Amino acid sequence: MLKSMLNKILYPNHYSSEAYVNYLRAGGAKIGENTFFYNPKAKPVDESSLPFIEIGSNCRITSGVVILAHDYSYAVLRPLYHHMLYKTGVTKIGNNVFVGMNAIITMDTKIGDNVIIGAGSVVTKDIPSNVVAAGNPARVICTMEEYYAKTRDRFETYAKTYYERMSAFRGRALRQDEMAWFISLWKGSDKRELYECMKVDGDSREAVVEDMLKVPAEYESFEAFLKACGLKRAGEHGVGQ
Repeated sequence: MLKSMLNKILYPNHYSSEAYVNYLRAGGAKIGENTFFYNPKAKPVDESSLPFIEIGSNCRITSGVVILAHDYSYAVLRPLYHHMLYKTGVTKIGNNVFVGMNAIITMDTKIGDNVIIGAGSVVTKDIPSNVVAAGNPARVICTMEEYYAKTRDRFETYAKTYYERMSAFRGRALRQDEMAWFISLWKGSDKRELYECMKVDGDSREAVVEDMLKVPAEYESFEAFLKACGLKRAGEHGVGQ
């Protein structure tokens, strides 16, 4: 409680994502609904040029990201050509975009809707909708449909790895309610209750829960999943109670 109060006093415009979004909007930036900044204290958005920033709805801006809307490199030209060629442009990020850690979005670039920008990427040219882009400079590496298919194909492997690692860390077998979003893999009457307890950043919790309840299960039960994946259960050799 005290820490929260101090943050509000010390960082009135940056203590939370909600406060930061309101501050950006007040300065002239266009920010959509349900867009979430993971580290607003780092001031990821170019606050010197807020009227030239547009970020859509349902975006996730992670730690270390820099979103620029100005470029002072033209200052080098002045001593050479005695002319200050001021530069301006609109930096625009569409709807449902994830910007990975330490990515840089340069001035006057446009990112479409439904895009993932990989960590450490430098966006210097426009990125179309429905793709994954990464690198320096950032380039399209696959479509969103391809990314979904690949991630869906690996989902069970991710679940197995999560179970093994977290069980080892805790010294006991995990309960199904500790398996995060992986519980979509098996049937269960208490899924709604479990989903409603999970962390959701910026998203509509109700929409997320309703979507996840529609995902078809691949196993009849949590026990069936463990057995199919060859995972140890509580009481078995090597797994704590």
